[in-house]
Amino acid sequence: LELTQDSLAAQQSHRLLLLDIEARKRAANVDVPTLPNDVRDALRQWGEPIRLFGEDLAAIRDRLRMVMARWEVWKEQQEKGLVDEQMQLPMPMQTSVSAEGGLAAVAEEITETTYTHASQELIDARKFMCEYSLGRSRSRLEKERQQRRGMVRWT
Repeated sequence: LELTQDSLAAQQSHRLLLLDIEARKRAANVDVPTLPNDVRDALRQWGEPIRLFGEDLAAIRDRLRMVMARWEVWKEQQEKGLVDEQMQLPMPMQTSVSAEGGLAAVAEEITETTYTHASQELIDARKFMCEYSLGRSRSRLEKERQQRRGMVRWT
């Protein structure tokens, strides 16, 4: 008996919802990094955005916790044979995951900072911009100080 495309899609969305519910149950027991830089690096390794609009640090950690919990549940369901080949991963993966559920870095990027000598024209241009900007800032701050003292009215 062949199922229709709508039935297959409904079954797949139902399975994904069940996986998500199981991941929410397990999320409390998933160890996630506490330092913001470590959380950011882990999200990058998982292929997730570092910060979504309006997220604070706690929400970012919770999102990482859910990503890791979903992956654990997904791997467990796949090992039991409860996930078929048509179902896609609940979250995109850009790194390999070890059997323990931890992240394995695909390639460690080494960055080296190099310095070059600036030409005299560039140095002069930077000095001019700095003097101009600092002069304007100085005059603006002086006007604000005088306004606070009541000496100048803003028009």
